[in-house]
Amino acid sequence: MATEFLNDARKEIERRTEDFYGELKAFYQGNGEAEQNLMEQTTQPFWQSLRLSRKRLQQRELTVDMEMQEPARLADYDGPWKDGYDYSCRRTQPVKMRRTYYRNGKKIAFLKTPEIAVASFLKADVQGDMVICPNCGHEGKLTSYIDGCDACGAKFLVSDFETKVSGFSLEEDARQKSISNFMKAGAVVGITAISLAVLAICAGGIMFLLLALGRNGYNAVKAAAAMMLGIGLAPVFFRSLFYMLIIFIVMLIVMETRRKPRIQDESKVKAAIPEFSTGNFLQNLEYQLRMIHLADTAEQVRFFASCDLDTVVVRYQNVVDCCICGVRFLEAETRGESYRISVEVRTRLTLDTGKKIWNRYEEIRLELEGRQDVVTQHSRALREYKCPNCGGSVDILGGGVCEYCNTAVDYRNFGWIITSYTNLGQPENPFAKILAGALGSYLLILLLSLVLMAHSEDGKDTFEILQSVRMSTEYLKAVQQDIIYPDAVISDCTETDSEDGTFTSIKVYSCGDRDAVKEAYKTALLEKGFLEMQQYPEGFSVFLPEDPSEYAVDSEEGMFYLVICAENAPEGITVTATVVDENWEPVQE
Repeated sequence: MATEFLNDARKEIERRTEDFYGELKAFYQGNGEAEQNLMEQTTQPFWQSLRLSRKRLQQRELTVDMEMQEPARLADYDGPWKDGYDYSCRRTQPVKMRRTYYRNGKKIAFLKTPEIAVASFLKADVQGDMVICPNCGHEGKLTSYIDGCDACGAKFLVSDFETKVSGFSLEEDARQKSISNFMKAGAVVGITAISLAVLAICAGGIMFLLLALGRNGYNAVKAAAAMMLGIGLAPVFFRSLFYMLIIFIVMLIVMETRRKPRIQDESKVKAAIPEFSTGNFLQNLEYQLRMIHLADTAEQVRFFASCDLDTVVVRYQNVVDCCICGVRFLEAETRGESYRISVEVRTRLTLDTGKKIWNRYEEIRLELEGRQDVVTQHSRALREYKCPNCGGSVDILGGGVCEYCNTAVDYRNFGWIITSYTNLGQPENPFAKILAGALGSYLLILLLSLVLMAHSEDGKDTFEILQSVRMSTEYLKAVQQDIIYPDAVISDCTETDSEDGTFTSIKVYSCGDRDAVKEAYKTALLEKGFLEMQQYPEGFSVFLPEDPSEYAVDSEEGMFYLVICAENAPEGITVTATVVDENWEPVQE
C-alpha cells in the first residue's frame, strides 16, 4: 500500500473519529440530530447496537454525559488493510473517560477511569470518482450506482461509499489504573515525609523560642514532642520512597510480562481457515454480543443465534452498556460445509441497580458456526443487511424480514451464527493482584522500618515524650473529678463556657460579686491542700498543691504537676487547671 494512501486514510479516520466522538456524546444525551448523523456515520449492524443501548437507557430513564480526554500520546493504528472490496482499520487510543449518569435530570453516578478506546472503520475503495461495487466488485463511476451497478444492478446511495465506523468499545485500562493507584500511594508517602520534616523544623523553632523566653512549661514540652516525632519519622518515610521506587520498577516489569494482546491465538483459527478475516469476525461478534446484552427479548437476537438465549437475555436486563475487552481463540475446525470456532470473550458490562451505576467484568465462552462460502467471502465487508430479493435494508431486530417485499432473510448468508453461549463468571484481573502484591510489599517494608525506628534510642526518647503527653491528658481528665470549682463553693456562680485541651482545662463562670466568689474559692482550695503561690494585679491568682506529688502525672519522673489559676472574666471569673513541669514559673498571660 502506498505511503500516501496510508497517510491520507489515517488523516481521514482522525477526522471521522473526532466527529464520531462528538455525535456519540450528543446521542446518549438524547439529541435527535445526532441520531441521524450517527446513522449515516456507522455501519448498519453497529448502528443497531447503538440504538439498543440508548433504548435501554431511555427505558431506565437515564442519560449519560461522556467526556473523553485524549492524552498527548499518538493513537495506534492497525491498518488500513484490504478486506474484500473495502479497507479496514482499527484505531486504538488511551483516554481518560468521565461518565456522568443522570436519572430524570438528577445526577446519580460519576465514573472516572483510564480506558482504551478502540474504534473500527470501513473505508470504501474510492479512487477519484471511481469506486468498486461492494456487492460484486465491479469498478464504475460513483454517480452510476444511484440507478444501479452496471454489473449486478445493486443500488446504492453516495453516502454508502463513505468511510463508516463499524465498531467502538471502551475498555478499562487496568494496567494504567494500577500504575496510577501506585503513584497516588507514592504521592501520599512523599507528602507525609515532607509534612513530617516541616513539622520537625517548625516545632523545633517554636521550642527554642519558648526556651529563649524562659517558657519551659507544657507548650515547650508539646513542641519538643512534635519535633522529636518529625525527626524520628521523616527519614523513615523518605527512605521508604526509595524502596517504593524499586518496587514500582519491579511492578512495571511484571505487568509488562503479564500484559496480553486484546486478540489472542488467532493463528489457531488461521491454521484451520486460511481465508479467515479477523476484522470481519470481530465486527460480527461485537454487535452480536451488544445486542444480546441490550435486547428486551430473545426474539430480537434469534436472527443470529441457534441456541436458547431466553435466560441469557433476561439476566442482562439491568445492563446499560457492553463492550468487548479481549478475545482468545480456542480452536477452529471444519464440519461439512461449515466452519466451527470456539472462543472466550472478556466483556465489561455497565449495570444500573436503580441506586448506582457500576462496572462488572464477565468471561463468556462461545461457539460459532459459519458457512464456508460466506465467512471466507472477501467480496464485501458487512456495512448493511441487504434483502437478497429487492436489495432493501433489513432490520434484524424486527425479525430479519424485509419490510419492502416481506422476504425472510437468513443470517447464515451474512456471517457467523452463535450455537453455544456459556457464562464463565468474573475473569481474573492479573493487574489487581500485581498491584496488591506491590503495595503489600511496600507496606511491609514501611512497617518494619517503623518498628526499627521505635526500638532505636531516638525512637525510645520520642515515644517517652509522646507517652508523657498522653499521660498528662489522661491525668487532667482524671483530676478534674477531684478539683473543686467555684459553682460547688457558692451558689451565686454559674458555668457559662468550657474548653478542654491536652494540658489545660478552662471553665468560665458568671457571678454577681466576683470578689466574694474568688475569696470563697480561695478558702476552699486552701482547705483542699493547695497553696496560693502568687497573686497578681487584675485579680490573677495561682494555686499549687502543698504536696505536688499528690497530683503528679509521674511521681518518679516528677515531670508534670497540677496548677490552678483564677482570674477575672468580663462577667465573673475564669478558672484554668493546667499541667506544668517542675520548672514552671507563673507568668500572667
